Amino acid sequence: MVNHFRTERTAIYDTAKLFTQYGWIFREQPIVDLGVDALVETPIDANRKVKIFALQIKGGESNFHKKKNYLTFYFSERHYLYWNAISENHPLFIILQDPTSERIYWQHYTQEYISKIRKNWKLDIPFHNILNEDSKKKILEILYDDKHSNISTDFSPNPGQQSKDDLTLNFYLNSRVNNNLHLFLKHKNESVSIDLGYKPKKKEWDSKKSFLTWENAYHYSIIDFDKYIRTQFDTTSKNKQSFKKLIKDIRLIINGKIENIAEFMFNYDNKENNIPKYTEFLKAFELYSKLKKEQYAVQALGPIIHFKTKKEIFEMSTYQSLREELKNYIENDSYSEIYTQTNERIWGEIYVDAGIEKSKFIPIMQNEWERYWERLYKRIKKEIGHTDHLDKSKEQSWRMFKSFVKLYNDAGNIIELAYDFDEMVLYPMAVIAMLRIFNDEVCYDEYCELEFDTGNEWESISLDDENWDSLIFYIRPYEI
Repeated sequence: MVNHFRTERTAIYDTAKLFTQYGWIFREQPIVDLGVDALVETPIDANRKVKIFALQIKGGESNFHKKKNYLTFYFSERHYLYWNAISENHPLFIILQDPTSERIYWQHYTQEYISKIRKNWKLDIPFHNILNEDSKKKILEILYDDKHSNISTDFSPNPGQQSKDDLTLNFYLNSRVNNNLHLFLKHKNESVSIDLGYKPKKKEWDSKKSFLTWENAYHYSIIDFDKYIRTQFDTTSKNKQSFKKLIKDIRLIINGKIENIAEFMFNYDNKENNIPKYTEFLKAFELYSKLKKEQYAVQALGPIIHFKTKKEIFEMSTYQSLREELKNYIENDSYSEIYTQTNERIWGEIYVDAGIEKSKFIPIMQNEWERYWERLYKRIKKEIGHTDHLDKSKEQSWRMFKSFVKLYNDAGNIIELAYDFDEMVLYPMAVIAMLRIFNDEVCYDEYCELEFDTGNEWESISLDDENWDSLIFYIRPYEI
């Protein structure tokens, strides 16, 4: 039973890791008899929408049978009825992990792939449906072709249904100017088209959505720029004069080059966080790699930057960058990011350095447990419409929490204990509880020190070795 539980948890963990690497938000749901195991949320797209879909995740060979060219997954009538109800609200994908090969297989849950067999049902999954970087595009195509494509979350008005005070904003390839990417803006009778001085590769341009695909290095910067322009427009008087002033400011930002947008948005988004400037990251990389600007590509991702050369990709960060990421994870209760993007060993060392009395730690963690379930019930009620299936899971979770509490005094490292119990819920919960007790700013600094300055994973780069106050950057190969 324990081995089965661990196998299931491994499948969920590995699946979460892959979807998180896509840049998507993985939200685990408590394990129940029927599912679902997780909801996944894609980033905001060019139309200011996100896609939310459900996952039913299974680990262990007992969950499927191998055939010559595919896997067959068998499930009951109860599952069939429940998953049909789920798929009426969200696209649903079945995920299977083969523990022997550790491969993860996926299939869209639709009647096209489902067959009735005596009292049960089956779903066939081809061997080539492996969850990896290549499958991301296929899943996105399904999401945008799915019957739910019109119920994704809106983040801005539809340009086709604008009032007289609204802004029309879109991007397009101008065939008259070498197919360069252009920004089109219109307000009332005033309009302008601005050349971004950049021609994307054919495979990195989605003609249906008229936007850069996620593979493009400027994808996220352009999304942020779109949001920035709309926000700035909303603060204006929305008249002819203010619109012309906005256009002038936008032209100054772009200045004929799309990279200027990436630089501006990186500096703008991080201006309050004491994070080094965009150009300082580039200087550090060129000092490290001995490459010139035309020999590498840059992708800004929040407070960090990726550099792509012909041979590999590098991730560059700083103390300030990592502190900002950690702070966001904790303050936003981002459980999925805490267990996929942070190191339990480092949090454990921070705990061991000081230790916390059981009488002080447990009430805080229990409060986090109650907050977790309160948020979960609200979210599931909003997304699915009912929450009765969560009651049994909550009871199971409470029993697990009480077992964890009983072992508290005998455990030297509470963070590791929580991780061993449940790395996807109890572990993030314990980390958040610890930072509610300790000085969180001190913990962030200690985490950065342990992350960057111990082990051989990161290399440090100083822009001036003779200056003790010089900026220090950290770089490592990025594994996709």
